[in-house]
Amino acid sequence: MRGSDSKRDLMAIDDVSEELADLIAWAIDFKHGGDINYEFKPLDGMSIGSIYEKPS
Repeated sequence: MRGSDSKRDLMAIDDVSEELADLIAWAIDFKHGGDINYEFKPLDGMSIGSIYEKPS
């Protein structure tokens, strides 16, 4: 995955398809208790936002 120091704008989901596939594969392995590198922090240094239509 690319470092957090490279700023990119998300224009389409295809822009991150390879990284997204890697992250999903890692999540599946993690869920099934496979040999996981716990030092792997795919979202380290990034921000995540969520928008909800209805109040929770």
